[in-house]
Amino acid sequence: MRQTAKPGFEESGDYFITFRDGCLLLIREGEAVSLSSPIVLLNGIVVSTNGVIRFSDGSFKTLGEGDTLSNTGMYEPF
Repeated sequence: MRQTAKPGFEESGDYFITFRDGCLLLIREGEAVSLSSPIVLLNGIVVSTNGVIRFSDGSFKTLGEGDTLSNTGMYEPF
């Protein structure tokens, strides 16, 4: 896996975010990229590398092992 992203990074296109083995991963077209910095989704949702999601309304949720978050903010528990 290659490292990518920097603070404030916004990723476009089809992808989803997942949390596996303590790592935040961006999955696109079957390729997993480990994120070493928080990612900001295009709708303003911020996902920290420890799996904490901050929604635009200020609420928080933590991704559990295998949970996913789509690029549009749709949360799916594992």
